[in-house]
Amino acid sequence: MKLSEQDKLDINDLMDFDFGVRVIARILDYCGMNISSFNQDNAIMSFNEGRRDVGLHIVKMLEDEIDSLTPYEKKLYEANRYRQNLFDEDRKEESINGRNPKQPNRATTE
Repeated sequence: MKLSEQDKLDINDLMDFDFGVRVIARILDYCGMNISSFNQDNAIMSFNEGRRDVGLHIVKMLEDEIDSLTPYEKKLYEANRYRQNLFDEDRKEESINGRNPKQPNRATTE
């Protein structure tokens, strides 16, 4: 992804402050970056994946600017990448089993 010079300046300005880092962290949590998007209802799962895609876009923007991050921001970034790697391992297990291991199988009554 190619960021404009203004986008780069805006990201750097935002991440220069603790509140900016906290806001980005809350947005990424809201986007469901570290939880499963699986749902037996395809529409809900698609919605969850759309939300997660926004988070992935933000992370990609931050990765493009990783060299200019402060040591604190790099630690936050590495912590999020670690959490994401754990989540990705869970998703692999989920796809092997064909379901979300954290959700019980429920029979539908129709």
